[in-house]
Amino acid sequence: VTTGQRVVPARAKELGYVFQYPSLVPALASILTP
Repeated sequence: VTTGQRVVPARAKELGYVFQYPSLVPALASILTP
């Protein structure tokens, strides 16, 4: 699941997990937008 300092979600994706925010920009926008 982790390789060094980078988290690799490959195993979670293989198991069918769907991320609400697949990248950082939309996740941060969701948090920072009033």
